[in-house]
Amino acid sequence: MTEPQPPFQPSAQPQQPQQPQQPFQPQYQPQAPAPKSRRGPVLLGLVAGLVVGGGGVGLGWLFSSSSGDEGAQADAAAACDILDRTPEVDLDADLSGFFRLSAASALAAAAAEVDGAYEPVNGALREVGQYVQRRMDTESDDFVAALDAARAACSEL
Repeated sequence: MTEPQPPFQPSAQPQQPQQPQQPFQPQYQPQAPAPKSRRGPVLLGLVAGLVVGGGGVGLGWLFSSSSGDEGAQADAAAACDILDRTPEVDLDADLSGFFRLSAASALAAAAAEVDGAYEPVNGALREVGQYVQRRMDTESDDFVAALDAARAACSEL
């Protein structure tokens, strides 16, 4: 039989106190400095390009534009041309006729804004457009009368 072993007894040698553990500190290698940003010259070039381009467009508009009266005359003539190309407006088929009348009305309004002599055309075309928007009817006698009044105003130009 084996003899029972005595309970654990600490050794008689004194234990040395444990050193506190230091966290791991990696060794860093020095790195080359980051390259300098080149945003300044790029932004300066971009701004200069925008200024030069905008100036060129502005000069082009300045030298190619006509006087206000000539522009108003052209707008009124274009409005009447659109009205001539729109013999009928059929809202059931498509909206192209309505869009043409709206475009003619907008051009007539631009012409009347510059030169009051085009106000009769503007008023007549505005009346046609408003009639369609209010009633959504392009077959009544009132609509035909408004369209004829707009054509008569255009013929007086």
